[in-house]
Amino acid sequence: MLLIPGKCAFLCIPKCGTTWIQTLCAENRLGAVQVGGKHGAGRVADVPHFTAVRNPRRWLPSIYEQWKIGPIYFAEGLWHESPNGDFTSFVKHYLRYPGIIGRTFSIYTDCADVVGDRATLTDDVCDFLEACGVERPKTLSPPQNVTKSLPEWPEGLFDRLRESEHTLFQLHPDWK
Repeated sequence: MLLIPGKCAFLCIPKCGTTWIQTLCAENRLGAVQVGGKHGAGRVADVPHFTAVRNPRRWLPSIYEQWKIGPIYFAEGLWHESPNGDFTSFVKHYLRYPGIIGRTFSIYTDCADVVGDRATLTDDVCDFLEACGVERPKTLSPPQNVTKSLPEWPEGLFDRLRESEHTLFQLHPDWK
């Protein structure tokens, strides 16, 4: 997680804009320091905390592709198993744990004062920084997808995930 001492903190869910937030803070010399692990959760100071979530339609393929490169460390270790096989097998494995994406996100969102969306990350982060008394960043490269090629969802599989994660999708009705 990143802390701008005396101002704010960023709780970074893997594959939800962490690299972009780190780059934004570095390029604009915001004085951010890493506290704990890159994807640690929990409150670290008496400052406002921000996190961003991502539509599982884009998030899960990105997690799958990252796992093929190397493990991802979450705050609570819920995603400790690496994928065996193709993307469909990976998703079906996690469908055995209804609500796991919502629970994973909540490890971070429960500690955050502001929850943004990866789809509107630039505006969400800049608005948060301004509300915390940090001057709006002058350098604003748009967030990039580090994972360039994501696997496609087989027909019907995303609908099964939506059913498994119904509480999460109720919180984000615009996610299609």
